[in-house]
Amino acid sequence: MSDVIQKYISQFPDDVQEKLLEIRRVIEDIIPEATQRISWGMPSYSIGNKFIIHFSVHKAHISLHVGTDTVVFFKNKLTPYSKTKSTIHLKFSDPIPQELMQEMIHYNCKRNL
Repeated sequence: MSDVIQKYISQFPDDVQEKLLEIRRVIEDIIPEATQRISWGMPSYSIGNKFIIHFSVHKAHISLHVGTDTVVFFKNKLTPYSKTKSTIHLKFSDPIPQELMQEMIHYNCKRNL
């Protein structure tokens, strides 16, 4: 576990930390070999120099930064979520979509590596 990512997570209230730790576990279970760092002010996971996923906390949601191609590819599965071109917004009150996250991470690994 990266200390810089833990430091990022620890700045939020306990209930948000729980969500972030769950997101982190999903990511690290799938790509334990990923480089972990803070990039653009948020936890970032990459393999080599290829971006896989970032996450960040906002006032009303957690964003999963997965990339434009991934949002387009999974558009049918993302209908329940607010999103931008390259991110998915998870409300604090909603469960973390672990299976969908796993699929998106696998997709990004295949596409980027």
